[in-house]
Amino acid sequence: MRVFILSVDHGEQLLPTEADNPHVVEGKTRLTQRVQEIIEERDIDLICEESDPNQTSIAQEEAAHRDPEIPWKNIVMTQQERTQAGIAEALANRPSHPVEIDGVFRSVEHRIPEDHIREEFFKDEIIQEAESKGAESALVLCGDMHTQALEAKLEEAEHEVEIDRSLTPIQLWE
Repeated sequence: MRVFILSVDHGEQLLPTEADNPHVVEGKTRLTQRVQEIIEERDIDLICEESDPNQTSIAQEEAAHRDPEIPWKNIVMTQQERTQAGIAEALANRPSHPVEIDGVFRSVEHRIPEDHIREEFFKDEIIQEAESKGAESALVLCGDMHTQALEAKLEEAEHEVEIDRSLTPIQLWE
């Protein structure tokens, strides 16, 4: 299977709302355009996404409005699944530190060993969904912190993988 991983800022991946500030609206517009381009350029027949399960994402909306509709799967690890895997507490207490970028303080999150468990989960969900749908070309959207590790795990499982971090040019993890 060919997999294209698009790194996203979780604050920009949900459908636009009136409460969004102009910077977020701009990010959501870029994400929408990039998702549309990838679907067209790569004959995407499956979209998997690490997203808030209680809200509609931009990619989910794009998948639903295609003819034919593109199967979409949320690959987020629920709180119950995190608890069962024994990683909930570590994820809830992830270390971070502030950094100033263009006069705005942002939080830089630190990767922890438990991230590998989540990325294994993402990989397994993607492969299982692709096999059940007979997908040959998948678009995966996930937080920037997971992009490279997920790429390695999918390549190790013998899938052809390409990543795009163009929407997350500032790395807010280490």
